[in-house]
Amino acid sequence: MSAFPVTISQGRLTKCDFVFGGDYMPKALAKFIQCVDTVNTWLGKITRLGIFVLIGILLWETISRYLFKRPIAWSTELSAMVFGFYFLIGGGYTLLKNNHVRMDIIYSRWSPRTRAVVDICTFPLLAVYLIVFIKGGINIVRYALETNQRSMSAWGPPLAPIEIITTIGAFLLFLQGVVMFIRDLHTAIKGGE
Repeated sequence: MSAFPVTISQGRLTKCDFVFGGDYMPKALAKFIQCVDTVNTWLGKITRLGIFVLIGILLWETISRYLFKRPIAWSTELSAMVFGFYFLIGGGYTLLKNNHVRMDIIYSRWSPRTRAVVDICTFPLLAVYLIVFIKGGINIVRYALETNQRSMSAWGPPLAPIEIITTIGAFLLFLQGVVMFIRDLHTAIKGGE
């Protein structure tokens, strides 16, 4: 079951209250938007539990270091990887919920249409950055898998998993950016809240 209501009607068009305030749009576009929003919503809900894993790792390291006098070689690196997962996979969800940090001094005073126009103008910068990031990420993942690349720390974990997560996170953020661009286009054209 989807997290967003979609009503199929009028042949190849779909009524999407969650996208265009009840306006009709092509079914394929509505399905794309629904799919991206649903994936990022579920991943965001799962990812936010990662903070507890991170707390557990750091707590165990602290107890082990100061109570048992036996520091753990892998705790710092693993906590960085868990935080990377938490941060990168949660990016699409954060964009979906419009919770990214921005300079609200001016932006919050603008009308929804003006904000949408500004977001449309800045989307190409986000898109180019993320496309380059994803393309580079794919090359880094390929290299890490082919060479069994490992961290140079004492623990020496393989780097491919975190590289894969980084690339997937950038891809999910890009897809959510495309969805937000579509919504901003509608707001810029039709206005509204």
